[in-house]
Amino acid sequence: MAGDSRSFQKRSESAPYSYPFDFGRRESLAGNAPRSKELPLEAAEESDARKIICGYCKYNRKKVKTLLIVEDNPLDCSNIVKMLDQDSVKITIARNGSQAMKQLKDKVFDSIILDYTLPDITALELLNKINIQASAEITPVIIYSAKDFNKKETEQLHRLANTILLKDVNSLERLLEEATMHLHINHKLLKPEKQKIIENIRIKEDVLVGKRVLIVDDDVRNLFALTTAFERYNMDVTTAESGKEAITLLNEKEDIDIVLMDIMMPEMDGYETTQKIRREVKIICCRS
Repeated sequence: MAGDSRSFQKRSESAPYSYPFDFGRRESLAGNAPRSKELPLEAAEESDARKIICGYCKYNRKKVKTLLIVEDNPLDCSNIVKMLDQDSVKITIARNGSQAMKQLKDKVFDSIILDYTLPDITALELLNKINIQASAEITPVIIYSAKDFNKKETEQLHRLANTILLKDVNSLERLLEEATMHLHINHKLLKPEKQKIIENIRIKEDVLVGKRVLIVDDDVRNLFALTTAFERYNMDVTTAESGKEAITLLNEKEDIDIVLMDIMMPEMDGYETTQKIRREVKIICCRS
């Protein structure tokens, strides 16, 4: 289980992908999974890389992903199952740490949702046991708990788990988004109401939301295409068809966050326009 900032992720517009193989954690497990003494170091590293790639390819071909939920509270468990229940996910439930370890010995899961406070073991103790047992398979873990973690606990969990979520009024929706990401599921294949939940979360988190952009281009086709693209991210778009018009708009609107400037324009080209406004706003120069 990796620290949440070290997992190798690839995001796209249709779905976020989080590959369930963490190179940092693999190194931390080196003591539990010794290399063959017969292989030189470079050969052993190449062998490890091949195993990771083959594992990912095998994982990506799976039509149904397996999820282990470790939760002792029946109501919380029921709510999690209801939120995550779908044809592409097979859910297994463990009520305590002992049941979880038994399930992990019998099968490999694609992701684990783990409550921190269990009746027979803490999440940290269970994670350490999973680390020792699961040296061959790196499984993404989401800590889902109502506990208010102190700094030390948070640091320890970040070394062992991918994500930490605190139970609150909106946490189930966030859990759906995280589980979908770690299970490598295209959210467009979910039920419409669940698609909407995930898309709303991603819109709120997007750094572009609410930003004000000025697009300067003499070709109206480019203005239309770029405006359509930016508005998908809820950006406030203003357009100008010449350098002079852009400068006028910037004098009128002092809250522009960024300018997208075409270089090849008649009268005043992008270079000259940029020179006049470079101290006022950030510029991205582009040409078609």
